[in-house]
Amino acid sequence: MDAGEALKFDEAELRANREGRLSARQRNRVFARRRRLIVVLALLTLLIGLLAASVILGLLPGATAEGIVLALGAEALTAGLAFLLWILWQRFRALLAPGHVLCVSGPVTCYVLRERRTDDIAGRPGSRTGYYLRVAEQEFAVSEAALAAIEDGATWRLYYVARPHTLLSMEPAPDDRSS
Repeated sequence: MDAGEALKFDEAELRANREGRLSARQRNRVFARRRRLIVVLALLTLLIGLLAASVILGLLPGATAEGIVLALGAEALTAGLAFLLWILWQRFRALLAPGHVLCVSGPVTCYVLRERRTDDIAGRPGSRTGYYLRVAEQEFAVSEAALAAIEDGATWRLYYVARPHTLLSMEPAPDDRSS
């Protein structure tokens, strides 16, 4: 297995990362939490807006002042949520622009950490194993397959995003081009 298969990136994604950009697939994978927030907020906005509109339309023939004020307040809330949703969506889309992917090059140090801990309420001991790559000052958690695909001490160029600190792709790099 090569590094691309182990880290789940292809040549097109590597090209995008070289240009400082995330691919759409990488953005959706790395920022899944943000995407879920946008979807939940969109559904909430739609629900509140529909409920408020149906209340306004239903109350108009025999409307009370309190009912209309409440429904109008819900519509104002809907407008605010829609604006927030629009801002979040624009920021999410901006992640595809150049400049979000960082790069580090140098010799790779591969290592495994085994953490002993108690796993359950009964106090039975267990352990957790973590697989890591370190280049210069950057450290990345990777899968066991990714660690096996990389020769310790070889020089690689790694592409990553800072928040959340996530390795996107990597390629062999000559020793003299470290950054």
